Amino acid sequence: MTAAPCPCCGRPTAPARLERGPLVMDPLTREATWAGAPVALTHGQWRALWALARWPGAALSRDRLLDALDDQGMCADRCIDTLVKRLRARLRAAGAGEPIRSIYGDAHTLTAQRDRRPPRG
Repeated sequence: MTAAPCPCCGRPTAPARLERGPLVMDPLTREATWAGAPVALTHGQWRALWALARWPGAALSRDRLLDALDDQGMCADRCIDTLVKRLRARLRAAGAGEPIRSIYGDAHTLTAQRDRRPPRG
């Protein structure tokens, strides 16, 4: 996903919304929704989810997620584990189930599938 150039000046514009199944992310407002339900995220959680959503199904290593956070070395490897744990909790609270899968000892991936629980009612 690349930003389209501005028709007036040719400079890159902000990237468009990103949609991955029920996940919708808007980089201009920094809002995320899952199947229409808002997902309240911290800045770091939003950036990590954005990175995972840009390459759904791809295994992103801790180093790659650290790069996505652009934190100038303020976060260590285990910080990513905590961030992903809290991100999962936020997604669960929005009804997403478990869309982030860990690959033992190395990476995380987004499956972006709807929650498989039976419908209410």
